[in-house]
Amino acid sequence: MAMVNHFTELLVWQKADALAHMAFSLTESFPVNHAHRSVREVQDLRLFAVRRELIPVSQHQNMTEGYEDVHRILNGLTRSLRVSK
Repeated sequence: MAMVNHFTELLVWQKADALAHMAFSLTESFPVNHAHRSVREVQDLRLFAVRRELIPVSQHQNMTEGYEDVHRILNGLTRSLRVSK
């Protein structure tokens, strides 16, 4: 694993940041702004939103792919950090 000087250089952070911006854009029009929630809360909100037809199914699928990608990378990073101790 290459050394990083700042957390913003981590791929997982970059993908999570992009996903958070996507979630923020989606939730701006919701009755309550949930944009500053964790990835898990965003997943729950996304599922709620698609069932309530607040977002199109295509946007739901894009968010699912982003969530799964961030979740997978974050799990790998966590495992890597545990092994390196």
